[in-house]
Amino acid sequence: LFMQWACSPPVSLARCMLPYALRDPYRISHFKSELYGALFPSAKEYLANLNNSANVGLLDPIMPGAQDYFLSIDRMCTAVWAGADPKASLETAAAEWNETTDRLGMESQKAFYTEFLKLPGATADNTVEKLGMAVTL
Repeated sequence: LFMQWACSPPVSLARCMLPYALRDPYRISHFKSELYGALFPSAKEYLANLNNSANVGLLDPIMPGAQDYFLSIDRMCTAVWAGADPKASLETAAAEWNETTDRLGMESQKAFYTEFLKLPGATADNTVEKLGMAVTL
């Protein structure tokens, strides 16, 4: 019951409007709220831009091991910025990705990735907008 209350339209709107809540609007009613739209001088434009940007947004990969892949590439990019050889860093990242894939199983990872690719926003070719599901303000 608490989550129903906390996520209800009026309570979730109030939470999204708090500057310290770090909560982005996520309901159509949040984006269309007259109260939120009047919160600060450019609030209407802010809400419209957030909403319309979501139509072309891309998902982070959702699959087992995703965090391991992310951390590997993040560490290697940081190493390059710190002066490491880009080619060697890329090879290290590739080796770490292969280790993660081997640990989780190649066929299993292929299956999870295939399912991920079916999600709206998984690639630039199947954004919510390109699938005709966009909500534009």
